Amino acid sequence: MPVFVGAGTSSFMKSNGGVGVSTATTSTRNALSNVRPGTIIFNQTTNLLEYYNGSAWTSIDTPPNITSVNNTNILETQIASGFDLVISGAFFSTGATVQFIGNDGTTHNSPSVAVNSPNQITARVHSSVSNSNEPYDVKVTNASGLHFTKADAFNVNAKPAWTTSAGTLATISDQSSGTHATLAATDPEGDTVTYTETASVLSNAGLNINSSTGVITGDPNDVSSSTTLSFTARATSSGSNTTDRNFNIIVDPYREVYFAILGAAGGGAGRKTNSYVGSTNDRGSGGGGCFIEGVYEIKVGTTIYWYVGQGGGAGTNNAGGTSTHGGNGGTSSNGTAGAGGNYSGIFTANSMTQTNALMVAGGGGGGGSRPHAGNDGRGTNYGGGQCESTSTGEGNDGGRGHNAPNHSHGGDRGGQGGQQNGGGSYGTSSGESGNSPTQANGSALVGGQGGTAGSWGGGGGGGAGFFGGGGGADDGNSWGGQGGGAGSSFIRGKITNYSTSAFNSVSASGIVYKSGTFRTASFSSADNGAISGSMRRTFDFTSAGFGSGWGESNSITPGMGGRENSSYPGSGTAGGNGLVFYRIGSSGSYTKLTSVNSLTGLTITA
Repeated sequence: MPVFVGAGTSSFMKSNGGVGVSTATTSTRNALSNVRPGTIIFNQTTNLLEYYNGSAWTSIDTPPNITSVNNTNILETQIASGFDLVISGAFFSTGATVQFIGNDGTTHNSPSVAVNSPNQITARVHSSVSNSNEPYDVKVTNASGLHFTKADAFNVNAKPAWTTSAGTLATISDQSSGTHATLAATDPEGDTVTYTETASVLSNAGLNINSSTGVITGDPNDVSSSTTLSFTARATSSGSNTTDRNFNIIVDPYREVYFAILGAAGGGAGRKTNSYVGSTNDRGSGGGGCFIEGVYEIKVGTTIYWYVGQGGGAGTNNAGGTSTHGGNGGTSSNGTAGAGGNYSGIFTANSMTQTNALMVAGGGGGGGSRPHAGNDGRGTNYGGGQCESTSTGEGNDGGRGHNAPNHSHGGDRGGQGGQQNGGGSYGTSSGESGNSPTQANGSALVGGQGGTAGSWGGGGGGGAGFFGGGGGADDGNSWGGQGGGAGSSFIRGKITNYSTSAFNSVSASGIVYKSGTFRTASFSSADNGAISGSMRRTFDFTSAGFGSGWGESNSITPGMGGRENSSYPGSGTAGGNGLVFYRIGSSGSYTKLTSVNSLTGLTITA
């Protein structure tokens, strides 16, 4: 039998079976009077220990714990047909209740709760639980009143999930149209996701989001400084489920810059003696430079560097013409050859290298010297000037030496024009048999040296270019020196198959290629090499002090080759200088840059 220690309402009892406390039902407990704080009983109604805190009886229990639920994304159709959520955890007690709490705080009591074990409860999800207030918390309350809440335990028709990370999507030019970025989100149920922005940040800036694909396109509004477009994109599924995420697009100020560049021309041949003077058709004029055009988007504040090439020097009465980057002209006892013209170009840094080159217009080859001088390289009739190809910008070959009537041309050819991926080869001549050639191949940005003869004609120097043209050979026993080849031209971004991959695209920060053109008809044979009428109207070629090749006036012959001397002894005419034109935007007048043989900076402004 238990032995009570003390009297009255003492709750401590002792027996041979152990130590215990007094027992009472809830109604008996409530009838007690003068209960001291700290009194402990076992409530036979709730099967829980209770203590009196001075004002109320409080159960002594272990709170429940929820570890997981069997479905974290319940469909509304499942709920409508009656869905039982299985709750796993610990310390679940008989009589426990379950509540579902929406993200707005609304509480939904489970209509049916089964405590399967201390570790599992099966609870029917209330029919009023809907997608509008997901995610839902699950709250289990034991009979003791102790409870546990698992936050965000499940969704209902879950919202779409973004796969595109928040933050900056792209940094773009304010001149660029097309695709700038792509947003992407997925829906757990496989529903179609559509995309919008919550405000009109992008649309007010000239951009838009494709609602089906999430692709952001458009032509952003021009800005005067770097501008960050901060917007909130919304992914929507099932017509109502939405998930928002914040993104940025940075718009930098760029300006569309148009360039038109003319390479310098090769120099004409000089004469030492009156020996072997041929017909007036035996000309030793230099070739014209190539004309190229290009359009780039360039970030405001970027500095580029322009260079106007100087025309190749003329052969004099005692020496071949000289050039800064083109090949020097060869000489002989009877005549002197002209030098190759220099390239003109745009560079991305303050040094003229192929790596820094943005655009290069090749220079024309120098004219070979008399007697029976090398044919001028003005155009496709004779070679040695202008671009040979609209697609690759290679230079035309120099003309072979003009032989006396009783001599055969054989396999002779003038200096080869600069190529896409290498310098032009030097000219070859059957008249050099047994002699060591002195002419040279072209190389990166440099034209090849013209050949030197003993008593016959010397070869013209190759024009400078992205790759220089080859020097013309002396024609030795074949009576006339050859013309030098024209240098090749280059427009970065236009060609994508250079053998050196660094030349295939624009790598400079703040510069984007738009378009480019190699002109092959800048100077046509139909008008004896004069500039076409359309070009005269578009570009101001006047007052540049150019050579007068082919009998044209100085005012309309920029870049034309220098002419051979028609008397003896005497010097030929130097080749015309190159030119660089530019304008900002697609309309308005071009600015002509004429400072020769000086690399000069130009900063793009708003």
